[in-house]
Amino acid sequence: MDVSLMRVRAIVCAATVFSLVVAPFAVGAASDSGGPGATASASVKKKVKKLSKRVNGLEQANASLEQQVAELEGEVGTPRPPSGPAGGDLAGIYPNPLIGGGVLTTGAFSNSIPAARVTNSTQQTVPPNTSLPLAFDTEIYDTASMHSTNPFDSAALRAPVDGIYAVTAQVKWGAAGGVTTFFTLQLLRNGSQNLWEEVEDSPTSPLEQSAATQVDLQAGDFVQAVVRQNSVGNFSIDTDSELSPEFSMTWLAPGP
Repeated sequence: MDVSLMRVRAIVCAATVFSLVVAPFAVGAASDSGGPGATASASVKKKVKKLSKRVNGLEQANASLEQQVAELEGEVGTPRPPSGPAGGDLAGIYPNPLIGGGVLTTGAFSNSIPAARVTNSTQQTVPPNTSLPLAFDTEIYDTASMHSTNPFDSAALRAPVDGIYAVTAQVKWGAAGGVTTFFTLQLLRNGSQNLWEEVEDSPTSPLEQSAATQVDLQAGDFVQAVVRQNSVGNFSIDTDSELSPEFSMTWLAPGP
C-alpha cells in the first residue's frame, strides 16, 4: 500500500510541475514570438491552444489522482479488525481466536498462584479441653510467602491477596491413656470465625480426621487448623508423611 501511494504521489508531482512550468513557458513563448507573418501567429496560437487543452487535461487528471490519494490514505489510516485463521500461540478464527493447545502449562502458573502446604516434623501434644492451633515447622511448598516458620506465627496460613481460597487440613490422633468423648478438628479464620468443624464422638484411637472448605479472604486474613479433645489426659497428633499433620491453602479465583 505504501509503494502504491508513493507512485501516485510521484505522478501528481509530475503533473503539477508540468502545469506550473511548461504551460506558462509555452504561453510566454507564443506572446513573445512577434513573428512577421499571420501564418506564424496562427501556428503559435494553435500550439498554445493545444498546450492549454493538455494543461486542462493534466489539471483534471491531477484532481482525480489527488482524490484517489486521499481515499488511499484514508484506507491506510483506518484500523481494521483482524480476520482469518489465527496463528502462533492462538488457534481458531479471528475475531474470536482461542489459546492454542499446550501453550499454557503448569509451569506458567506455578510461580503466580498463591499456594502453600505445610506439615510438622514432630508430634504435638494436645492437653484435654484445650483448643490448640497446630504449629507447622516445615513448608512443603509456599509460592507467595503465605506461611512463616517463626514459632509465634507458624500455625497460620495468610492470604497475600484478596480472593477465594481452598483450605484443607488433616490429622492423625495418636494413642493415649484416657477415656474420650470427642475429638474436634476446626478451620478458623482470623483466630475466631469457625469455617469448618469435624467432631468425632466416642472414637476409637488412633483416629484420622480431615477438613476442607472454600472461603473468601481479604489480603492479610489468616486461617488456622485447630484441634481439641476432652480426655482426662493428653493426646498427641502423630507425624505421618503426606497424612499428618497436613495443612494447605490455595488461591482459586477473585472474590465476588
